[in-house]
Amino acid sequence: MRNLKFFNQRGQSLLEIIIALAIFALIGSFMAPFIVGSFVGLERGGEQTQAEALAQEGIEAIRSIRDGAWNEIFYNQSAVIIANSGQWIFDGEGTTEQIGQFTRTITFDNVCRNISDEIVPCPGNYTDAHSKKTTVVIDWEPTIGATNFVQQVAYLTNWDSQEWIQTDWLGGSGQSVWFNQIKYLTDNNIDISTTGEAKLKIVGVAGYGSGFTIDNVSGAGKISKENYRISLRFKAQNSKIVNAIRVYLEHEKTSPTYRYGLQSDNNGEPSGIWLGNNNQAYGDYRTTDDSWKIINLNELATLIANTTYHLVVYYQPPYRIGGQHAIELRQSDPNNFMHPYDNSADSSSNILWSEDGGLSWSVQEYQPIYVLDFLDGTHEGNPYHEIAVHEIYSNFYFGEQLTITGTDKKVSEISFLVSENNQGPEDNLYVTVYDVTNSEQIEHGVLATDDDTINTEYSWEIYTLPSPLTLTVGNTYRVYLSSPLSDIQQHFQTRSIYHDNIADLNETNYDGINSYFITSNDNGDTWNPPNPNHDIGGFYFNKSIYETSGELISSAFDTGSPSKLQIIEWDEVISSCNPACEIKMQIQTAPDNSGSPGTWSAWSGLEGKDGDETDYFTNSNGELIHTDHNEDQWIRYKTILIGDSTDTPILEEIRINYK
Repeated sequence: MRNLKFFNQRGQSLLEIIIALAIFALIGSFMAPFIVGSFVGLERGGEQTQAEALAQEGIEAIRSIRDGAWNEIFYNQSAVIIANSGQWIFDGEGTTEQIGQFTRTITFDNVCRNISDEIVPCPGNYTDAHSKKTTVVIDWEPTIGATNFVQQVAYLTNWDSQEWIQTDWLGGSGQSVWFNQIKYLTDNNIDISTTGEAKLKIVGVAGYGSGFTIDNVSGAGKISKENYRISLRFKAQNSKIVNAIRVYLEHEKTSPTYRYGLQSDNNGEPSGIWLGNNNQAYGDYRTTDDSWKIINLNELATLIANTTYHLVVYYQPPYRIGGQHAIELRQSDPNNFMHPYDNSADSSSNILWSEDGGLSWSVQEYQPIYVLDFLDGTHEGNPYHEIAVHEIYSNFYFGEQLTITGTDKKVSEISFLVSENNQGPEDNLYVTVYDVTNSEQIEHGVLATDDDTINTEYSWEIYTLPSPLTLTVGNTYRVYLSSPLSDIQQHFQTRSIYHDNIADLNETNYDGINSYFITSNDNGDTWNPPNPNHDIGGFYFNKSIYETSGELISSAFDTGSPSKLQIIEWDEVISSCNPACEIKMQIQTAPDNSGSPGTWSAWSGLEGKDGDETDYFTNSNGELIHTDHNEDQWIRYKTILIGDSTDTPILEEIRINYK
């Protein structure tokens, strides 16, 4: 019995072993994937850690390069490698780096900022030359057909550097090495007279308006003898055919007949020969009253623009002449030597007088008053034969209303010919520009004070606009004078010049019917009906005429040791003439030679020391200086200003960053 019991126990143990093995096999087959997965996970976790380390290494490598020279970061994409020197360097545009199974790609993007200098998506208000965004991507294939990646982003700044800054050039030229901070080496066509500004020089002033003025109107001399003759000398504005002439006549008692006609010029005097194919470009006329008279010519006269001619008048028998039996033409002074209509020059303008039948002539230095009628119905000449004085005080405003023709007019000053009465004004004289088309006041300021003017003497007073003003073609504007606190005893004065309100004459005064004198009796709230035959006697919208190009070369700046010359940037004002105006820069660099500049490189811009001197820095917000200037110790800049003659760019400050 014990033997049997023992045998049974042994059989039971074997059975248990078999069952246990079966259970273990079953559990093992179930757990095998989990165990294998754990090993794979451990392997993949190691890859992830390694990738993150490589990404961080890329960031640190870039920072190391940045700390050496900011201007090395000019790539869009580049790998980093360790040079023989043991330092990190870039491998070149478009490169990547293979590190075992990993690929490292490094890219760079611009950093843009808004007006508050906050980072915003590009383009923003400007691109920050002192910041870069870098992205390092590590990618690999953990298994065939699958990819994984790690990415790190960092913003880099040009934090450890110095700047050479120049903010003024008032000290002038002649300084070869930087010492006086407001001096420089040389300039050409540059105006440095305003603190903190370098700009193109003014070479002249052009005006939009009427500079045609009258101080007095008088008789041109009585033609009271048979040998007396008068010539109204002028230079033709147009190449046209004349069929009639007009003059303003005054007479006494019964006027005799006079001959009026056109002659060519002979050394500044009438030739004595009438124009026309048959030399009959004249007409005879006998006046009975004082007014404008039209004298039809017996024959047409052909004029050539910019050619000098004479309107000659003399007695024609048979009526009695002498004593009070005579006529007198009108003249004005000063002689403006210009055509009223467009203020174009007329160097021939004058009155000539002869008392010996035209054998000799004397120049009278007065402004002739006449109008020519052309066959095509147009006219030219000077119709102004009267003058009026206007007192500016209280609610009485005076000015000119004009519609802009041709092209837009960019102006920088407003000037009027004004005076004060013999008591002196109680208030300043103000000038206002009102845009009638858009119903808005666009400028207002002080034209003159009591100290600016002299009693009863007229002078040109100028108001300089805070910034240039554009008068838009097709728009109508009022420019007018006021002095609200002045009174009838103490005030400023202006004058209007005028003629009879005849449509044909209105065509020949300043700008024809596009411009005319205006008045208001209620502080400018309403304006009296227009006076197309009146104009202000002297007003201008002035515009400065600038050089179209100029340059300035700085003194040589010593950085103190071989340096990384990294960024050039500057502050400029060009909005008023953009895009016709610009500022661009070039630099020269040199090594040190015993405390002085060594051999200068050629002038260069973005392309560096290529020697052709044709490239420039053009972005005032900052551009990288080419790395081939690194390790030079001396630097100087050349600024080139380009204008459109009507305005100038302005350089306010320049900064060169180095390390």
